[in-house]
Amino acid sequence: MERMTDKVVLITGAARGQGRNHAVWLAEEGADIIAVDICAPVEHIAYPMASDKDLALTEQMVRDRGRSIKAFKADIRDEAALRSIVDSAV
Repeated sequence: MERMTDKVVLITGAARGQGRNHAVWLAEEGADIIAVDICAPVEHIAYPMASDKDLALTEQMVRDRGRSIKAFKADIRDEAALRSIVDSAV
């Protein structure tokens, strides 16, 4: 355990599903998390996307494991936004 101590991990799609599971698992392994999710509808995707509440729950789940998390709402297709998030979080 604690294989990720002193590491910071960027996770996209972090508000639910695999993204949330990765955030929680990596936090359990000692990582701090930068979580990104669009939390908004995406053209050509028929199912509902994650919500602000979903992202907040991911934040709480990581904090409950004693790790820090910075969560952002952003479209990862926007490279400038993603770079800005990483720069500000790190």
